[in-house]
Amino acid sequence: MADKKRHNRVIKLKIFPVGEKEVTDLVWKRFHGIRYAAWRAANHIISGQLLNDELIRRAAARMKIDLSDADGRNLVENSVFSKDGLFGTKREATGERDIKVAFPDLPPCVSNSLKREVYKAYRSDRDSVIRGERSVRMYKSNMAFPVSDPSVVLSREGDYHRVTWKLARGEALRFGIIYGHRGQNIKEKIGMLIDGEPTISKGMSKFQYDRRKKSLFLLLSVKEDQTERSFVPDRIVGVDVGVAVPAMVALNDNPERRQSIGTGREVIATRLQFQRRRREIARACKFISGGKGRRRKLRPLDRIADKERRWMQTYNHAVSRAVVDFAIKQRAGVIKMEDLTGIDDNSNKFLTRNWSYFELQTQIESKAIREGIVVQYVDPYRTSQTCSKCGHWEKGQRKKQDVFVCGSCGEKLNADHNAAVNISRAVGGKKGQMRRDRSVA
Repeated sequence: MADKKRHNRVIKLKIFPVGEKEVTDLVWKRFHGIRYAAWRAANHIISGQLLNDELIRRAAARMKIDLSDADGRNLVENSVFSKDGLFGTKREATGERDIKVAFPDLPPCVSNSLKREVYKAYRSDRDSVIRGERSVRMYKSNMAFPVSDPSVVLSREGDYHRVTWKLARGEALRFGIIYGHRGQNIKEKIGMLIDGEPTISKGMSKFQYDRRKKSLFLLLSVKEDQTERSFVPDRIVGVDVGVAVPAMVALNDNPERRQSIGTGREVIATRLQFQRRRREIARACKFISGGKGRRRKLRPLDRIADKERRWMQTYNHAVSRAVVDFAIKQRAGVIKMEDLTGIDDNSNKFLTRNWSYFELQTQIESKAIREGIVVQYVDPYRTSQTCSKCGHWEKGQRKKQDVFVCGSCGEKLNADHNAAVNISRAVGGKKGQMRRDRSVA
């Protein structure tokens, strides 16, 4: 079992306090106190680390020491961060001491995890901040704050699953889980975690509160064994995402095996409808004066945007599931897609405004990894203008959005099908790395 490959995923659980009203009121009060303190502590740590770096640079300048020299940097560090230095403690301990002084009620299961996460984020941004290429990262009040893995305990209470958050010895908050009518698969995963199944394990968790929905979520990090399947050697599925057809899939060794997934007309029509409704609400709110009640009157705009985002996510989940199911049915061990980095720079603004292609690709990659399928990204150059039959390329062979006519052999093909075959046969490609930073939330 240990030799199996594992993949990480995050399970989002909607939770609620359990018990009598007096108990749940106390749970909410304690939770919101921790949430507020965690948000302020994250920014406190960031500003403290920025101050530490500035002190090192100022001290080096006044001592006329070059920080690029290792011995010189150690001398400056010891003059500021040591038992006999300015702060009387090591640099790593300054953040922890600051949190304990400024936020004494923040439990260690939050402060320790928060400190590690913020340190990691600051280290990745530090050089860019020093060069002035970006501003210091600041956290918002609705941030998801991390907690240590042992502090979150899953259990079963009759037919229900429970979450116990152990804050300290003798103090714990208890929550129930809401799965909804589509959460059967998630419920099975949580049951496996409770039963200690060796194929799945729990990692660090995060809590997040949605103020608009007044809902609490547990973001549970888990590791699962990849599904073992037998694939046909060298069989590859090419995926072409587009406007007319959200996803066209085809095989490299048998191009006639293809599938058109979804209809672009439905996607565009629905999103344009959402946009029209937003414009109407915006026009109605145009002359709303500021002050008391303005936020309440603008809530319909937020609700429409949230509804559109959830509809697009659900649609992309259905399309991505169909793509991966096609690969499983055809026993293809590789899925290739176009690397669409930089598409915002081209002239197709209509596509970039109405089609969350990065979200779709990320969801395909996430589902494929769970099935043991490799995902690769290839250069999209000429995939739409090259004939998949004879390999001839010239400009203008794609006559319409859905028609391709080869200028050499005269073959007439569906343009999206032709592109999908070319993508499946493209040489090379970068292995997928779960590009969540470019996905549409």
